[in-house]
Amino acid sequence: MNRMRNYLSGVCAFALVLGGTLLTGVPAGAASAGPVFPPAVQVTSAESSFQGVSCTSPGNCVAVGNFDVSAGVSQGMVVVQTNGVWGPSLGIISPDAGATYASFDSVSCSAVGECFAVGEYQLAGSYHLMWAIESGGVWPVQASTSGTPNPTPSESGLASASCTSVGNCTAVGWYENAALDYQGLVVLEVGGIVSTAVPINGPTTSTNVTLESVSCASGDSCTAVGQYRDDGSSEFRAFAISGVGATWGSPEVVGTPYSLSADSAFYGVSCVSVNNCTAGGYYRDASGNNQAMAATLTAGLWAQGIPVVAPYPTTTDSEIYGMSCTTGMNCTLAGGYLDDGANFQPWVATNASGVWVASKIVAPDPATANSSFNGLSCSTSEKCTAVGDGQDVAVTHSAMASTSVAPLVLTTKVLTEGSLAKSYSATLNATGGAGSYTYSVSTGSLPAGLTLDAATGVISGTPTAVGVSSFTITVSDPGLPAQQDSGVLTISIVKVATLAATGSSEGTLMVGGLGLVALGGGVGVATRRRRLHA
Repeated sequence: MNRMRNYLSGVCAFALVLGGTLLTGVPAGAASAGPVFPPAVQVTSAESSFQGVSCTSPGNCVAVGNFDVSAGVSQGMVVVQTNGVWGPSLGIISPDAGATYASFDSVSCSAVGECFAVGEYQLAGSYHLMWAIESGGVWPVQASTSGTPNPTPSESGLASASCTSVGNCTAVGWYENAALDYQGLVVLEVGGIVSTAVPINGPTTSTNVTLESVSCASGDSCTAVGQYRDDGSSEFRAFAISGVGATWGSPEVVGTPYSLSADSAFYGVSCVSVNNCTAGGYYRDASGNNQAMAATLTAGLWAQGIPVVAPYPTTTDSEIYGMSCTTGMNCTLAGGYLDDGANFQPWVATNASGVWVASKIVAPDPATANSSFNGLSCSTSEKCTAVGDGQDVAVTHSAMASTSVAPLVLTTKVLTEGSLAKSYSATLNATGGAGSYTYSVSTGSLPAGLTLDAATGVISGTPTAVGVSSFTITVSDPGLPAQQDSGVLTISIVKVATLAATGSSEGTLMVGGLGLVALGGGVGVATRRRRLHA
């Protein structure tokens, strides 16, 4: 997770692990449109973590984070997903070879092979911003750094990036000013050249301002979100600010569902057009628990934040770390929540139907004590990739990811007719879903003598009675949540006329003026010949 997020949230950051955020529950059986995520998979081994991801098309993404190269030393990491398959990890050296820690916290790709990754590295106990540009599918061996608004050496970091075209990106983060307070900053990449950071002030009477996420909908028109400390109350508040290039407007404090909330923050934002965005984070409720919160910017006006429905209704700690919206304000979020066993678990939620509906996502090791999604990217309303890190039973963290699957659909609509006492076989088919399918007859029954193989979808056997049987077939997958689709099908079993034995498989059965010719077990129609008399 982003270092400044932990530092500034104080008790809240520890509550992320020890307890604190509440997400409201979802009615049992509630259905939702949008992406369906299978259990997460481990992408890298050893100590590693994904912090951000950017997808240019379904199954084609770039994830960034960090991994340990030796005891006490880590560096930035990039992993590419191609056609749904994750490749090997690529380490990128920090700007100073003496750094003991480095991590990329965000990445934005404007095209395949054209990405901008940002983060921070630690040298002699101080953090400094860093970035790396992928060009033509090639990443640099070493990351770069640039100056901050404070001319004297000071701490800094970049938390998020958003690109609208190749070589044109906006990154946001924080830096330490001369008064040793943290303030927001913006770094621009224009025409492939990265500029010196521009300071961004928080609301009045604020110190320790950080920008946690940015989204640019068009050109260099962007919206950034984060948190600041109110000097009057010493509490943290969620805020948002919009700008064009290096010129930014006035920051706006966004209200929370609880008017007396002691703390709040935004960690993710996604814009579908200029001044139309959705942000996610958390707020502190009346019981002192953190609740996940989402807020929308419509036509330039921020609405008050609302609680987000959670997979575990009585959780005492959950937050939103990633947000991705597609055309029509269909949004998906990702983060982590505390379950009833005091384990932190990954989760996602979608509002494609206008109501946030959440789902728990199983970590690579379900028994893990701490797992979370830290980043999310959707290339379509139904195709998204969420990334983060999961802890195994050996208390080792490794990078994990879950790529959503297409809706499960039973594609078989018609079944062939069968014959009494003759072998029958037909195969059911489905598309989408996660993993292998399970087929079942949920209502009605198959014709007598036929059975369904639940794993293969093959209906086979030898019919023992003539008639028409209608039944409902249900197909399901092993995803969490599991998907299902059903359809009513019919099989007719008919009796085939038999012919007198002729010593041959051929014969003719006269019906009216036509001859039904049996050829090798089949039946054909022969016209009646008229004999001519001399």
